[in-house]
Amino acid sequence: RIEEVLRRFKVQAGDVFYIPPGLVHSIGGGILLLEIQQSSDYTYRMYDYNRLDAHGKPRELHTELAAEALDYRFHSDVKKAYDFEKDYQADLVDGQYFRSTLLRLQRGQTCLRNKKADDSFVVYNCLQGTLSLSCAADGSENTLQISQGTTVLIPAALTEYIHFHPHQDALLMETSCVSN
Repeated sequence: RIEEVLRRFKVQAGDVFYIPPGLVHSIGGGILLLEIQQSSDYTYRMYDYNRLDAHGKPRELHTELAAEALDYRFHSDVKKAYDFEKDYQADLVDGQYFRSTLLRLQRGQTCLRNKKADDSFVVYNCLQGTLSLSCAADGSENTLQISQGTTVLIPAALTEYIHFHPHQDALLMETSCVSN
């Protein structure tokens, strides 16, 4: 019966959703996505579409535990809207534990991200395009070539800057922890 009560979205490239902890969700077949999540010690499987494990048996469900952890409120704003016509960046999630910003970089235009004020690591996921990423720390600079599908972790110890040089139009997801 769970399939009857879940809200469905017809997704397309570029769609962004923020699913808060405790909200029941699933991902349909044939969808490639970038999932950014806060760490958790538990994942509760409420329903498994009658799939079988490697031994041909139904996979274990955790319905009672899941019911205790569920957020039963209706969330009308899980799909996030953004408009690149106004700016080169879209602040998508600014939550209690992490923030995510989508950066649109145009070929030939460099982008400088100052890291001095941030005490978190930063993760960059290249969603489209190719570019060079240069990082400075302790007076030296390192450069990486990245392209679609590449993930780069910039450690918190880096305290100077991150410089992007797009070779073609590019989209980057920037994610970092929020200081509490």
